[in-house]
Amino acid sequence: MSKRTKFGAVLLLSWLAATASATDVATLRNGFTIRHERRVQVGATTRLYLSATDQTSYVDIPTRKSTGLSRNLTPVADPPML
Repeated sequence: MSKRTKFGAVLLLSWLAATASATDVATLRNGFTIRHERRVQVGATTRLYLSATDQTSYVDIPTRKSTGLSRNLTPVADPPML
């Protein structure tokens, strides 16, 4: 397999992996939105994890300040061409 073919395969797999990872969006009562990878509700607080791999990157919000949660369907940008 040539280097060009391997590079193309790696690029394609990277793009597929990036588009497969969807995030959620929390909408707050003040109109702001927060994209997050996952959430955990503990009592009156919801913790929104901003990164799937970094467990220290999160935002705590009062659950009552959230008006809803939805799936982010925005397509991921194409990787830059080299």
